[in-house]
Amino acid sequence: MNYRLFLPYLSLLALSLLLFSCDNENTNLIESPINLPIVRGLTVTPNLVDTDTIPWSGQRTPDDELTLHVNLSANAADVDGIGDIKSVRYQILKPASRAIIVQGELSLEPFPVPFSSAIPEAYYTADVSFKIKRVNVGNYTVEVYAVDKSNLTSNSDIHAVTVTRYSSDPVISDLAAPDTITLPPEPYSVVFFISLAVSDSDGIGDIAEVYFRNLDSPSDTNRKFGLYDDGLQNDEKYDTTAGDGIYMNRFQMPWNTLARTYRFEFVARDQLANISNKILHYVVVRQP
Repeated sequence: MNYRLFLPYLSLLALSLLLFSCDNENTNLIESPINLPIVRGLTVTPNLVDTDTIPWSGQRTPDDELTLHVNLSANAADVDGIGDIKSVRYQILKPASRAIIVQGELSLEPFPVPFSSAIPEAYYTADVSFKIKRVNVGNYTVEVYAVDKSNLTSNSDIHAVTVTRYSSDPVISDLAAPDTITLPPEPYSVVFFISLAVSDSDGIGDIAEVYFRNLDSPSDTNRKFGLYDDGLQNDEKYDTTAGDGIYMNRFQMPWNTLARTYRFEFVARDQLANISNKILHYVVVRQP
């Protein structure tokens, strides 16, 4: 008998047996389910804080450092039992930011019945304190999540704490600006100064910006020309004394500016976007 004739068939038979064996091995593998913990029912108390209601000795200013207190509570669950939960954690973020102000862990609340780590769900709480400046209002994000003993992380339950404050509108006055500007010869520019007094019952630190707009600009009537009270003198700013409530700056008008009457509208805005009274000033620009 010529055994060489059977070699291809023997090879196919061996390959088939190998594949059958591998297939049986794969079907015997059992994938363990991944049981992630779950956090739900987060509550934050209080969820609205008016910083001006916090007791304070002395005059209130926007830069006062305040301590806020909130209570967090949430349920954490795990099908493997709460004994599988390593920690339930929180973090509080600045408004419109991922910057963390404070973070920590919630504590498991005592059970009214004998404790069992096999119980699938439990109640966790934390008393949290964090510091902000009075002027730093907005929606602070509270995130709570759980981590199990396999370092698997749950969903994040998210809640907001709205921090606000009573704020009066800023007031502007005592505008000092030229009424008439005579254009220089080509190719020069004429330099002039503008100053404005700004006050705010919440303190000068509550002022976010002071500016004017040229309502008759041929290019952009919404452009803001800033006035400053920071004592800096450079290419963009000119102020003689920082923090005196007098906002000022230096400006240039080129020789080829269209000669006509322009309306300059002055306004101030505070940290809560409250707008001051407006002052409308007319400037006559004329040829030499």
